[in-house]
Amino acid sequence: MRAVLPAGGELLFCQHHANEHMDRLRELEAVIDTESAPAL
Repeated sequence: MRAVLPAGGELLFCQHHANEHMDRLRELEAVIDTESAPAL
């Protein structure tokens, strides 16, 4: 999963850690992209 922050930073997470940090990413108004993640 990729999260793009409003300031332009980009964070990459596995789904487990994305779930762990999702609330904070939403608070930061990050753009969440789960479509570009490769299938495992």
